[in-house]
Formats: sequence, structure tokens, C-alpha cells
Amino acid sequence: MELSTKDELVPLLSSHPRPAPKAASLVRAHVLGCQIDRVDLDQAVAHCERAIDSRRLVQHMAVNAAKLVAMRKDEYLREIADRCELVTADGQAVVWASKLLRDPLPSRVAGIDLMYALLARAATKGYRVYVLGARRAVLERAVKRIHTGFPGVNIVGYRDGYYQDAEESEVAAAVAAAHPDVLLVAMSSPRKDYFLARHSMTMGVPFVMGVGGAIDVVAGVTKRAPLAIQRLGLEWLFRLAQEPRRLFRRYLSTNVRFILLVAWQLAMTRLRPRPGVPQPGKTPGSSVSSAVGTAIGTAGAIKNRPEQVQQTLWPIDSQPVRHKLARGRTNGSRRG
Repeated sequence: MELSTKDELVPLLSSHPRPAPKAASLVRAHVLGCQIDRVDLDQAVAHCERAIDSRRLVQHMAVNAAKLVAMRKDEYLREIADRCELVTADGQAVVWASKLLRDPLPSRVAGIDLMYALLARAATKGYRVYVLGARRAVLERAVKRIHTGFPGVNIVGYRDGYYQDAEESEVAAAVAAAHPDVLLVAMSSPRKDYFLARHSMTMGVPFVMGVGGAIDVVAGVTKRAPLAIQRLGLEWLFRLAQEPRRLFRRYLSTNVRFILLVAWQLAMTRLRPRPGVPQPGKTPGSSVSSAVGTAIGTAGAIKNRPEQVQQTLWPIDSQPVRHKLARGRTNGSRRG
């Protein structure tokens, strides 16, 4: 299912209450018009735990270059992102862009890493987990591997992402009936985002997130790039090598547009007059200076709070799966 028209989405969003105010400890950077939380993996996990323990709804969105590009045309996707209480940088390119644009993020917090971390917490703290999406055979295999990798994890339900539009309310009701603490939605973007925007309040699940193709990785259907390739920001190239026909045009288009958008905003940011420094031939209050400042003001406030980066990964291979924390199409199988 893909909601895309104004008539479908405006009622959806206008009737959907905004989440509770963000905790003061979470500060956001602004990257190409999207607000992204300045958190590392441990901080993101702690925020999720607080939400689950207090039974307060938190929706997470992982943002990569492709999603930032999509938001330029899809105002409803952008609105959903603004309503998510936790938004993290899914791709290294987003982190690099934030630094170039002088509003730096401390590190990437990929959706798949956050999912692994929460499964580890669920195994130790008794959180109830529901998985929605992917193909049925893939999903069943993934569930078995999750039980192997996280002994004691309580998966209270799962269902594939192959259902008709008319069945969506029924699917959401089944999730609600299972009373999970964590909902993992393994669908493509923006399908997963629209589903959560429509149903997250009524399902009563304190923490919900879209995990895209992460379930395919857990099941071993697709492989994740080695850590060295991830750090180089070339994870997209590793995925392209696995699915060239499906991804070539998409990556060519989105990557070029992302680079152009960052270059444009970088140019606008550097044209901004420095505070208190008169520009040649102009006074600080001149109309020209004011107009320039207004035109580029959307680049966002400059905040620089470097924080220690901790990257925690859970490699899944043919061996039993393990995870260690540093401290403490109509189908839903593709990663968005």
C-alpha cells in the first residue's frame, strides 16, 4: 500500500496527535530540511528504553540520503519525520553532510543496529516484540535466527507484509491485540512510514520503528556490508553489487540529487554573513544583508556538540547470532 495523495494524507496527519515533547537531552541537527537527533547508539537505546518503561509512544525513523531526497518532493513524508520523536542518521553520507553544513551529527545510528540493540534489551528485560513485514518464508527464518541470537527474547507475533489495502486495519488490530512493547515494521519506504503514521496511536505500542530490509539481513537473504565499507560510506555500493537491476537507476538518481542538494545548501551556508561582522559596503542592518540572511536561514541553527562515537554491530552469518552492547513491494521485505 502506498498513500500518496493529499486527500488521503492530510486527514491522516491532521487527526494524528503530535507526540509528547522531546526530552531535553536530545538536541537536533538540521540536514536538508530534516531534523535529526544528535545521538549515538547507546543514547538512542536509552531513549527507547525510557519510552517503553513509561509506556509513552515513540516512533523512530532512520534517515538516509535517499529519504532526504524523497522528502524534498513528498511533503507528507517530511511531516511524518517532523512528528517522529526519534530520528537518526541511517547512512554515513548523512553524517558527512551534517558536518559539511556546520551542524554536525556525532555518528550514524543505523536502523538495523538499533533493532539489534533493542532485541538484546528485549531478551534481558522481557520486552514483547512484534515483527511485521517481509516475505513469509524469510520472516519465519528470521524469527528463528532471532531466537537463536537472543535467547529468551519474547516475540509475541509476526506476519508478512503481503496483504491487500483493505486488510490494513485488520493487520493493525492484530498487532494491538498482541500487546507488544516493540514493533518492527520490515516494509519499504514510504510504505512503512505511512502505515505507522496511520496506526501507531491506535495500536498502543510504546516503541515503533521501520526496519526496511533488515529482516532480509537477519534471515541471511541479503548480506550487510563489512564494517570497513560502512565506515567509508560505501554500503550503498555493496547493496548495488547484490541487486544491480533493482537498485542501479534508483541509486544513480538519488545519489546525484543528494550531492547537488548538499552542494547547494553548503554554498548558501557559506554565503551567510558571520554574526556581528559587517559585510563590505553594507551595514549589519542593511536590507541586502537581511535578505540574504532570511533566504538562507533554513539551513538551520549551527550547533556543535561533538560526542564520543560508539559503533556496535551484530554480524549475522552461518554461526549463531550474537550482539554485544558497548555499555550495558505491496511487499515489505525491501529496505527503504
